[in-house]
Amino acid sequence: NLRRSVDNVLSKLRGTKKIDLFQCARNDRSYPLVEQMKVLDGFVREGKFDYIGMSEVKADTIREANSVRGCRFLSSRLAHTRRTGGAHCGC
Repeated sequence: NLRRSVDNVLSKLRGTKKIDLFQCARNDRSYPLVEQMKVLDGFVREGKFDYIGMSEVKADTIREANSVRGCRFLSSRLAHTRRTGGAHCGC
């Protein structure tokens, strides 16, 4: 449950009432993105955090998320193992 996770993090931050940035590491495809963004938007409106960010997402996912609430921070989707030429990373 996302609400429980956010409340748990806030309780562990000892006195911190708000998270500056909530960064979604990966999109949970078992739960519709628009519904996830609505929940996150509710947290912003409640003052639990200021901004929503996303990682490892495609352009169409960003557009879908922005239809509910604009993402302020994005981490690019880079697959080191699919590079052609140059160094090859097996991270």
